[in-house]
Amino acid sequence: MSVHFDLIVSPGSVSEVALRLQQAPIIAFDTEFIRENTYLPKLALIQVATREDSWLIDVVALKPQDMEPLLRVFQDPGIL
Repeated sequence: MSVHFDLIVSPGSVSEVALRLQQAPIIAFDTEFIRENTYLPKLALIQVATREDSWLIDVVALKPQDMEPLLRVFQDPGIL
């Protein structure tokens, strides 16, 4: 089985992914953190997928406000 994903490193791409995720009734996600040289872990990567598509979102390459469209998807009670 071949796994395909798109790497997301721009605010516009985050918005595009969020639009796609809003159409899915079920999504999956996982997170990875940087834990080196810090007392508190820092979010580094979000892996998110629908049944058809998957994305790796490089949080380090983005600003916190760039992640707003994705946060709205995660807070949507209509998406499992």
